[in-house]
Amino acid sequence: YSNLPGITGRPHRFGRGWSIGAWFIPIFNLWRPKQIGNDIWRGGDADARDNPEWTALPVSQLVHWWWVLFLLSGFLGAIGGAFLNVDPVLSESATDSLPVEERPGDADLEQEYSAAVIGAASSAISAVAAAAAIIFIRRASQRQDERIA
Repeated sequence: YSNLPGITGRPHRFGRGWSIGAWFIPIFNLWRPKQIGNDIWRGGDADARDNPEWTALPVSQLVHWWWVLFLLSGFLGAIGGAFLNVDPVLSESATDSLPVEERPGDADLEQEYSAAVIGAASSAISAVAAAAAIIFIRRASQRQDERIA
């Protein structure tokens, strides 16, 4: 993100500090990091140099998919976490030391199973999002390197 003024000949759309800080502000972190990612991609466009409209240049579908997958994994992780039961009886149910009436019922166990499935889906999507992020970073870096050269 720091390269953009040198590559485009235009100032940052958002301050440099936002490239890190935007990830930590609740609600705001749902769109500002994506906007910065868009700018990083656009900065590598050959048409970005000295173009006052460089922030309107197209963005690769890769950037959109990375962000959608990132958000989806986070939302699923939150849903799966909400399904988890903090009742210690469930974690202790593997032993026969609990009286039968204190052991978890089928509904409790089904809820824990649902939480595990949703958590696994979140993790799988997160891995795909991480791969997309790596590809995005490599391609955006190549584009910027080409502009700098």
